[in-house]
Amino acid sequence: MRSPTDSTIDRLLLLYLLKVAAPFGIDGDVKFQQLVFLSELQLFGKQAKGFHYRFFRYAYGGYSKELQDDFLALGAKKFVDPAAWKLTAAGETVIKVFPSAVACHADNETVATIVREVVRAYGKYDSAGIVPAVEKIELILPEKPDADAEGVSQQETLPLGHVSFHATLLVPERIETPVAFQLKDDLLAVLQDVLK
Repeated sequence: MRSPTDSTIDRLLLLYLLKVAAPFGIDGDVKFQQLVFLSELQLFGKQAKGFHYRFFRYAYGGYSKELQDDFLALGAKKFVDPAAWKLTAAGETVIKVFPSAVACHADNETVATIVREVVRAYGKYDSAGIVPAVEKIELILPEKPDADAEGVSQQETLPLGHVSFHATLLVPERIETPVAFQLKDDLLAVLQDVLK
């Protein structure tokens, strides 16, 4: 379950992701969901936490109801234009705080860099093209405690495309990382009021 702080950070990072993705364009929910899913997956792979969305396997890759709800909430507050998948003038005003939230904070810089790199790597795809790219990604399965006795390796991988539909892919609250995106208390208080 996400805390109010987690939700505020998620919404700020969503605005940032949409800003970075603007030159590439987002042609719908599939691409949007996959960009956030890939960002979160890459963050965890680098022992960092930014987004806090639970994802499950859907027909088109990873899907998060919480992410969809946040996007709709940002649209209702007029921070994004849901039809164009872009920031509005109000969203551009909010995202102006992002550089100061990242500057001189190594963990936040790490998270922002990873999100930016994922968008640059996958932004070129449209919704139809991003799905096969996502389904090729190999997930590391949980270690088997008795793997040595069975003669198999302790770490096995499985392409995302082979994961059963509706299987849980990411549960952020179960993942411990040394790096996490954080906001100073005064900025957090302002953003919680604005983005709630």
